[in-house]
Amino acid sequence: YTIERPWIAGRAPGGAPNVSCVPDGVYSLVRHARPNGDVCVALRNPACGVYYSQEHLPAAGGRTLILIHSANYASELQGCIAPGLGLTVNENRLMVTASRQAMTIVLKAFMAGDNKLKIVPALGTGK
Repeated sequence: YTIERPWIAGRAPGGAPNVSCVPDGVYSLVRHARPNGDVCVALRNPACGVYYSQEHLPAAGGRTLILIHSANYASELQGCIAPGLGLTVNENRLMVTASRQAMTIVLKAFMAGDNKLKIVPALGTGK
């Protein structure tokens, strides 16, 4: 399971920075170390307006440092994606469970060479 904020189109490609998830597409995954020392993965797909870092960002704009990292609620994310081993509702808020354990599985798959992620519309979104 994953949890993320909904897709919100932005003026630049890649969606609204810090509040939106990312557009549907196939993304390359890049190893990234967060300032707190946690290792995670970043998404990259220039065709969708998503770049790894500011130095790769074109003049037309886009998004950078969209990460897959541990979190439980969409409100804890700024345009990133959090994996979980389960999905539930807590105090009327949708959340993923066991996010740190799920992130360990994601990183293990990434280190084994699984470095692509396909994002598709969620069931029931009418897309």
